[in-house]
Amino acid sequence: MDLAHRIVRYRALLAPLAVCLLAAVGPPLAAEIPAAPGAVPGATLRAALEAGPTATAIAVIDGDTLVLDDGQEVRLVGLQAPKLPLGRPGFQTWPLAEEAKAALAALTLGRRIVLGYGGRRLDRHGRALAHLFDADVGTWIQGALLEAGLARVYSFADNRALVAEMLALERTARTAHRGIWADPFYAPRSAATAGASSCA
Repeated sequence: MDLAHRIVRYRALLAPLAVCLLAAVGPPLAAEIPAAPGAVPGATLRAALEAGPTATAIAVIDGDTLVLDDGQEVRLVGLQAPKLPLGRPGFQTWPLAEEAKAALAALTLGRRIVLGYGGRRLDRHGRALAHLFDADVGTWIQGALLEAGLARVYSFADNRALVAEMLALERTARTAHRGIWADPFYAPRSAATAGASSCA
């Protein structure tokens, strides 16, 4: 079973469990139980961001970029998934790039997605820089990818919202050797050896 199918299966298994837990603990704890992967309740995270539009994801370009039905291309802010060539001559696909793209597709394609902004809204290519949440189940998409080890934190000074939460999820995935953290291609390097890396 490939990773995209495991994510969908995990979501399907977790949703009924969340309903049972909510019934058992009652309303006060409802906001504390995530309805799907992403580790932190989406409503809590969304409250820390400036609200953006809701639209349906219609295409996935790679593991950290998708297109909405309103035509807006969105770059998931704060992380970097393994890279695909995307028409760049001589660029080699990074390990797990196809898996990251499949995971993002499983989490978003055909689903209503809510955008949240925590800093700069557009990149130099005109793509929206946003945190993404599933409008129906609340999954924080960045969190799900980081938790699965299919992306790493990649933040800039003009867009630092939720970085602490993202670093915590990355740390968990790294400690568990999930996804990219099990592949030598992504192993941390010292400053002395970084120039010799093939990760350019």
